[in-house]
Amino acid sequence: MGSLIHLANQADPHQERFRENGLLALVQDCEAQTVRFKNEVIPFAELMSRAKECMEIDNPAEMTHALHTLATAANYRDTAPLEKMLLDDQMHQMQQGSQPLVDLMATDYQTDYLIPDVLPTPSTLLLHGAGGTGKSMVAWVLAKHVAEGKPFMVRGKLMDVKQGPVIIFNGDQPESSLQNQLIDADLNPNAPIHIFNGWQICRQLAFIKAVKKIKPALIIFDSLIGCSGGKAFDENNTQKITYHIGLRKRNRVSQNDPLALILRFLAFPWPGEFSEEVFSP
Repeated sequence: MGSLIHLANQADPHQERFRENGLLALVQDCEAQTVRFKNEVIPFAELMSRAKECMEIDNPAEMTHALHTLATAANYRDTAPLEKMLLDDQMHQMQQGSQPLVDLMATDYQTDYLIPDVLPTPSTLLLHGAGGTGKSMVAWVLAKHVAEGKPFMVRGKLMDVKQGPVIIFNGDQPESSLQNQLIDADLNPNAPIHIFNGWQICRQLAFIKAVKKIKPALIIFDSLIGCSGGKAFDENNTQKITYHIGLRKRNRVSQNDPLALILRFLAFPWPGEFSEEVFSP
């Protein structure tokens, strides 16, 4: 009704139409009333609980729909605030608080390795280069040696390898191609290697759940772009990988499970970019 009166006022700004039937005083009284709106706010604990339930949905499309519905109910324009809150909450849980300098200096930190002088743990290894240069094969060879505990040749000498489970998050390869690559790498079919096909990196909570269940020594994303669901170059969606890259700081999802992380990235031939491999312990 208010919208209709507003439109009518465009043609009759002095509201002469109400004078004939004695309604002008009533309309003016109504317009003078203060109208207040109060949006219902979902409590933080309930919002986080419902958001985590949404993130547990296996179908990514259904998960997005559920998150969008929850975001609308929470009066957000889109799902970005919910996703950021989930990431911030997870990163907060990983924080240990402040550390006195004297404690830091007194701690005897020892560098541990899955593969001596090749793959420290915790560490992050980024493999990148043009297509067909062997990035995936390098990852599969490292996975083979870790999963099977098979000695690795380092500077002409066979070195012992710390054996442990391996997770492969495959967002790039058709299953038939992945199978052929793993056969070429001579992987033992019974090795403790767990493959998640069609992985989307936005599934942070599913990622944490898998890591806590399997407790891998090594995780491989093949590839970073493939697992990003086609949004790898959208700066507005960089928060979708924040948690996974954030593992580089401590390379763990809890206090007792350090791991090594390998990211395979297809480097396009852009001048001056991706000119060398990056290894960051």
